[in-house]
Amino acid sequence: SGAASLKMKYWIRMHATCINSINMQCIIACRLDYCNALYFGVNEQLINQLQLIQNAAAKAVVGLYKHDHLGDTLKELHWLPVQFRIHFKILLIVYKCLNGFAPEYLESMFKYVDFNHSISLYEPRVLSHMGERSFQGSGPELWNCLPLELETCSSIESFKSALEARLFGIAFGI
Repeated sequence: SGAASLKMKYWIRMHATCINSINMQCIIACRLDYCNALYFGVNEQLINQLQLIQNAAAKAVVGLYKHDHLGDTLKELHWLPVQFRIHFKILLIVYKCLNGFAPEYLESMFKYVDFNHSISLYEPRVLSHMGERSFQGSGPELWNCLPLELETCSSIESFKSALEARLFGIAFGI
């Protein structure tokens, strides 16, 4: 909500000088990533509020003032923008589900289908916007957009690294 984002920005400004940049990154990443998979498909205004919080944190980490231009600061800090952090989290959970690293109730949500001679995850038909936003709806939608080399990564670490590199490239045009 708007009040929560204002409180977070105020907290960042008040504590930025006494917390080193690594701790600030951990605190902000933890707060931004908490349940962020639930933000898939929400309106752009809420995503923008979260992005403003991340931008304020980035400015605090590098010592910029409130009205200074952010420029390539997120890129230099190697922080994914909020929208891409959401996609990262969802895709990581899907990877874990497909490779046996998740609880069975999550793993059972996904089924492969053969569509036009390519194997992809079944995307269930949804009748509402809430259904589109659900993990069962958003997971296959995002997964089916991944290149094959990401889908076939052999370990969680290699998947995370390759996925972050891909999303970072998309986010910053690299």
